[in-house]
Amino acid sequence: MMDKPRPSIDKLVNYLKEQIPNCLITDEEIKELKLLYPNVTYKDVNRVFHQAIKKHAMQPISFMNRQLRLFRPASDPFNTQVNQRTAYGRRIEKGTDWQTIYAEQRAECDRQRQAYDKVHGAGAFDKKSQKENEELHQKFVELVNMK
Repeated sequence: MMDKPRPSIDKLVNYLKEQIPNCLITDEEIKELKLLYPNVTYKDVNRVFHQAIKKHAMQPISFMNRQLRLFRPASDPFNTQVNQRTAYGRRIEKGTDWQTIYAEQRAECDRQRQAYDKVHGAGAFDKKSQKENEELHQKFVELVNMK
């Protein structure tokens, strides 16, 4: 089965300007599209073109360029044009070092404790935390007793 011929870029641009009033289309965007255009199919162009119109993209050619890059053109086998956070349209999940995050949180809490104790005396931070916890507990007891 033969792929349909793609419309010319000029026709795309003119139609986008009619459908999305006041949209911004620059020469740089068109140059970028001209580089991608030979490597994509009619089906891909049709899909992203109509997505741009439905979303009323104020920069429709940039929108189309970003979407078309995700289809991995044959001339770019390693898809180096795609944002590093995505690969072939799928999001890459990066690992999180929770121990480092918890260590930073504990360090911040220790800094606050030391600063408060320096001003108010040794153990003052713990007494203040204990008092706040008791007040909060009392509020919850009152809420439960209201029922």
